[in-house]
Amino acid sequence: MVSVLSVHHLVVVLRKSIVAEIGQVLWRDIQMRHEISDAGASVKTRQFSYGSSPLRWLKPAILSLLLVVLDEQGVVAGLVGLLLLTVYLPRSFMQRFQLCRRERLIRFGIYTSAVLLVFGLRVFNTSLAQQRAHEIIRAVDAYKVKTGGYPDRLEQLVPEYLPKVPHKAKLTMTDAGFRYLVRDGSHSLSYVSFPPFGRRVYYFESSRWDRVD
Repeated sequence: MVSVLSVHHLVVVLRKSIVAEIGQVLWRDIQMRHEISDAGASVKTRQFSYGSSPLRWLKPAILSLLLVVLDEQGVVAGLVGLLLLTVYLPRSFMQRFQLCRRERLIRFGIYTSAVLLVFGLRVFNTSLAQQRAHEIIRAVDAYKVKTGGYPDRLEQLVPEYLPKVPHKAKLTMTDAGFRYLVRDGSHSLSYVSFPPFGRRVYYFESSRWDRVD
């Protein structure tokens, strides 16, 4: 069975490769030196084009999809969004990009949609994890009220206090789910809030949340 750490390491490697590739694609889009419609024109008057192959849409679409799937933190999406707004979009209105301006704006829309979706999913997953955590906390507290003590395992809550133990805290590839820890008479519930190691921890005895790196 592949460990969570191994899966996370694989995702990190893939993420670095994708980030590098996205950077190269965006930089080529900004520079536009791979397609020249008039090679004899001067640098100032030269017009650029993406060509006419339908496959030219494949790469930005795939990279945008991978960005959405793998960028759980939103850091990469933030950098891509900044590059799009400060460099890519303004350059699209330069005279040299007149022939391909419409296509550049479509590509801008594709990349920007991916960036917004990354942040939207992050907000959704944060809310989902908090909701599921509160459901577990309420179930554990109800168990304590009835039995006089906290459970040793979350499975003891099923089915009387909880229909089932959530398999994951968030809908992400590297989410390891909730961790219920019993140590030296203390009980805590934690989950990864900011991959790879930033965790939110709830301590039942003191009824408080804390963050642990």
